[in-house]
Order: sequence, then structure tokens, then C-alpha cells
Amino acid sequence: MTRNDWLRFGTVAIVAVVALYLLYPFWPLNKVVKLGLDLQGGVRLVLEAEGVADMTPADQTKTIEQVITILGNRIDQYGLANAEIRRFGGERILINLPGATDPEEARRLIGQTALLEFRRVIQAGTSPLDDLIPTSSDQEVLKDRDGIPYIVDRDPLLTGAALSNAVVRTSQSLQNVGQLYIALSFTQQGAEQFAKIMRQMSVNDLLGIVLDNTIYSAPRITESIKEAAQEGWRAVQNQTTITGRFSTDEAK
Repeated sequence: MTRNDWLRFGTVAIVAVVALYLLYPFWPLNKVVKLGLDLQGGVRLVLEAEGVADMTPADQTKTIEQVITILGNRIDQYGLANAEIRRFGGERILINLPGATDPEEARRLIGQTALLEFRRVIQAGTSPLDDLIPTSSDQEVLKDRDGIPYIVDRDPLLTGAALSNAVVRTSQSLQNVGQLYIALSFTQQGAEQFAKIMRQMSVNDLLGIVLDNTIYSAPRITESIKEAAQEGWRAVQNQTTITGRFSTDEAK
């Protein structure tokens, strides 16, 4: 295994590093749109995804769908009922919020950067029916996209603030041609922290990748990760990738 392969988890985490910015100002609507939602007094936002213009049409569609999933989860968390989120043109996403009463607040919630965290996994469930109970106040239960619970440390080991850059790329290797991956670059401080964390964790420990309080993957720590971390922060600063194999349904 090459160092570029040593951190693997579901590529739906691509959403964490595909920057979104507001393309058009929000404005109240006074008409009924195609799905029949009466948006008078509501809010419409149009977002455009950066970093997807150079992708193949299939990869672009896949990434936009992932962004829509994340935005839908975020809107659900804030209780904005009857929201409509759909692709709008090649790289844009249309969000209609009929229940929003504060346009500025809606804009802030939708436009804010997703919170990416790396959490230590204490115990992983295998079914949404599993009833996992934390044994300490320092732990909490988070769920993945399928509702499967995980007991994780409440405090993150690392956050997205440790990253200096993240670029979405398509693999050209014979084994993984066409597969999306993210090339991560850490700040020096972030690389030092990441290497230290890897040295402290044991082989086969689970590292939870958490985005907006939802677990998107929990890869196992491997020998190659430990070896790279032992070399020091420079060995991990610009050599970390996020990859994964998944079906279209899993990506959604």
C-alpha cells in the first residue's frame, strides 16, 4: 500500500471540502413553483459548487448529489420544514425554504462551512436497532447515514481547521481509474497533531470521520499509517488522501 492510499473512507466526505458559495442573493417568492410549494414569504437560495467544472459529467453529478444530501441533513436539523433542494443547471443547487421567516438566518445556516471532525470510535454498531450506551460523560452516540449508532469521544481529535487545502481529483491508477479521491494538505500544526494522533492510536482502532454530527466513515488504523506517522509530520503533511469504493446508492 502506498502512502497515498493509507487513509480511506467513503468519498461522500468530498462534500466537506467542496466549497459552496452563494451565487445569487436570496429573495422572497410570490408564486407557486413546480412542486407546488407556496413560497410567498419564504426564501430561495441558489448555490454553486466550486471544484467540479473539470470533473466528468458522471462524477460531477455524483458530487452534486452528495452536496444535496448534506444540505438536506443540515436543513432537517434546523427544522426548516417542506424544503425543496434540487440541482439547478450544471453546477448549481436550488434551495426553496417555504418555512423560513428570517432570510439572513437561513442564508447563514445554509452557507456556513460544514464542520468536519475526526473522532475516536469507542464502539461501532452493526444495525440501526443497536442500543449503544456510553459508559462515560466524555462519550456520546452519533449515527451514520443509515442510522447505525457509534459511541465516540465527545471531543474531536482534529477538525477541518487543521487542513490548509483539499482538492478533489480523479484517480488515474489502473486499479482505481476514474475513482474520486481528495488530496489533503495539512498546516504544519495540523500535520504535527495528525501524526501524533496516529502514533497514539493502535492498529485496527477506528477513526470516525464526522461531518455535521453525522458519521460518514470509520476507517481502521493500519500499519502503514503508523509507519508514516513515526516518520514525523512532514511524512503526512501533503501525502494524505481520502478515497473509497461505493455504489451510487451508497453515495446518496
